[in-house]
Amino acid sequence: MAQIPGQVESIFLNSKNQISPNGIYAVNFQSLGLPHTVIVDDQMPLNSSGKLRYAGIANNVVRDDDGSLWVPILEKAYAKYQGNYEHLAGGWMSSAITNMNGGPSVNHIHNRENEIS
Repeated sequence: MAQIPGQVESIFLNSKNQISPNGIYAVNFQSLGLPHTVIVDDQMPLNSSGKLRYAGIANNVVRDDDGSLWVPILEKAYAKYQGNYEHLAGGWMSSAITNMNGGPSVNHIHNRENEIS
């Protein structure tokens, strides 16, 4: 989704795509084909070292160094949508993609037994 321009931005309801001065963000997910809005604040869970406990900001998790907060905000909203962060552990990414864009998704499991030599 992040490779298609505007795809991730369309999930967030703040049209200016900027840091909220109030620290409140709204994210749209899809539930059975209908939009479901989740509202979260920018208070993130930290570990004992004071770093983000789950997803990090951009300069810690991807090559960009813009310090954007969209990844932890999206993760927090999805954790709230699913019930809590614990419900995200070990989950299938395809269900998250379906909840984000409303379209179908497919899992492909690759292993050495199915390789063609």
